[in-house]
Amino acid sequence: MHNADLALASEFPPATRADWLALVERTLKGARIDERLVARTADGIEIQPLYARDDAKQPLPRHVGSPEWLIAQAADHPEPEEANRQILDDLENGGSVVVLKVGSETRRGIRLAERRDLTRTLEGVQLDAVPIVLDGGGAAIEASVLLAGLWEERSIPPAAQRGSLGLDPLAAVARNGRLGGTVAAWYAHIADLMGQTDLPDGVRVVVADTRPYHAAGASEVQELAFAAAAAVEHMRGLEASGIPIQTTAQRLDFLITADADVFLTIAKLRAARTLWAQICSASGITNAPMQLSVETAWRMMSRRDPWVNMLRTTAACFAAAMGGAERVTVLPFTAAIGQPDGFARRIARNTQLILEQESHLSMVADPAAGSWYVEQLTREFAEAAWKLFQKIEAGGGLARSLMEGHVQAMVRQTATARRQDVAARRLPLTGVSAFPNLAETLPATLPPADAGERRDSSGQVQQTVAELIEIARTGGPLQLACNGETVIEPLEAEYIGAAFERLRDLSDRCLAEHGARPRIFLANLGRPADFNDRANRARNLFEAGGIEAIMTRGFASPQEAVEAFATSGTRLACICAGDDLTDAADLLAHELGRHGAVKVYVMDTSGSDTDAPDRSGAVTTLHEGGDIVDILEDAYRAIGLHPADASR
Repeated sequence: MHNADLALASEFPPATRADWLALVERTLKGARIDERLVARTADGIEIQPLYARDDAKQPLPRHVGSPEWLIAQAADHPEPEEANRQILDDLENGGSVVVLKVGSETRRGIRLAERRDLTRTLEGVQLDAVPIVLDGGGAAIEASVLLAGLWEERSIPPAAQRGSLGLDPLAAVARNGRLGGTVAAWYAHIADLMGQTDLPDGVRVVVADTRPYHAAGASEVQELAFAAAAAVEHMRGLEASGIPIQTTAQRLDFLITADADVFLTIAKLRAARTLWAQICSASGITNAPMQLSVETAWRMMSRRDPWVNMLRTTAACFAAAMGGAERVTVLPFTAAIGQPDGFARRIARNTQLILEQESHLSMVADPAAGSWYVEQLTREFAEAAWKLFQKIEAGGGLARSLMEGHVQAMVRQTATARRQDVAARRLPLTGVSAFPNLAETLPATLPPADAGERRDSSGQVQQTVAELIEIARTGGPLQLACNGETVIEPLEAEYIGAAFERLRDLSDRCLAEHGARPRIFLANLGRPADFNDRANRARNLFEAGGIEAIMTRGFASPQEAVEAFATSGTRLACICAGDDLTDAADLLAHELGRHGAVKVYVMDTSGSDTDAPDRSGAVTTLHEGGDIVDILEDAYRAIGLHPADASR
């Protein structure tokens, strides 16, 4: 290459953002860039179509963990022996940490009532080589006592005791709406546990768990603010019981969710580290790096076409790794439909193994650093979350905000907006609201097992952690007595595709009881080029709610279509015709009503209500961007079925 060739670029004027915008505006033919190309997060943060060096401003301080992460998978079978088989299979096939989901009166999980239950659950597990993480919920203190006792029983040296007790009374009450005793009493018990068991530095005690908030619909900024507020609440609550905030900070774990939106998740996780660093700086805390654990999001899972969950969890796991997670749990793809079997657990485990060991995602720390887009998004998330965190603190902290219902109101508002986006398919869900498969066969799951409820303590209720420890040593059942009960409005967890899936449930029930699903007749007028696109859209729309579409050839006249409808045995009809057949479609709509159609729809592709042609009140025009769930529920009511029965 000659030196003259290298100078070619200098002969062209430098490209500017204004030049780029001018070119883009030409292609949009008068439409505004901010309307067509600018997306917005649930918090209203704008996602621009183009980012440049100036957008990132000053790079954020890099508070990153190790690029390697621990591969976790929760054992949750109610029977300790079955849970033990899950654990050993995980460890023999790539797992590097044991997570025990403990059952209680309000959720399925392992029955851990006394020492022998935990002994059977962890039989054959080398406790000096594997971290143990508890997901205990309302039974977390009793489970923690059992684990500390098992370490003692097996003479595991303090330096080899590693893991997390997973204690978070705020998450427990937010999820269930009930908590034995007060939050302050829980912190007193946790402080007592720390003093009585002399837990080593390798064991994290409390966790800022955001899963209940995210499952109920929290946005990225809300989840970050709740994580920060929970961490501060833990430090404040334990300080009141004699534990210095420096000690709590070093014993604190963060458990945040990852969903299928890769860039938003990466930015969220990076912003979490920025927030924690800011809290430590403001509180005078030193040498307390964030331990960031991540679990793939529960709310993004689907019961319909659950195979797509593999793609969702893979994207979420990728984002967790890129965001600097130090421990990752991938939910099995059948988690939404039942107790996952060995195959589903293997896929979840192998997702991490492939990303870590074959795709080498663990080779680079903070790979998103330097991306103008990610840096700017991280900054905006961190700044917005800090403002919300300060607002929560000004109102008395996270516990008080939960007790007074402010957190629930915030999350409910965000969840409602997201449900509207899902209903209008602005947020399409493959296999649920888009490309449904009414003939699908669901993958296998394990037979239903009884909920992992703890055994009755037969009147032997312990008042203190010290008493729990003594009873655990003798092998008796544990149940911590608490004065009173904390009752709040619970956060209502829901899969984001639940509205469509409830209608699919109603369709399945019709099929089981009557031998056929609800059906709609597609009255296609003209040539295939006239109706194909609209017919496919109509089929996609109605089958998303379990209403089977009867596909038809193109009818030459409205009369021919009416005759076919009369023999179809259906009471719903949808007209699919080109714009040049509007008059024929109007005539057909009238005739279909005369021949027994209780509801007639016209599929329109103009894109909005305002562009759709006027119709009579007896005809509903379907268009992209409308509330599809409302349309489907109205169709069910028209044929005498009640959508409210779908969840029964």
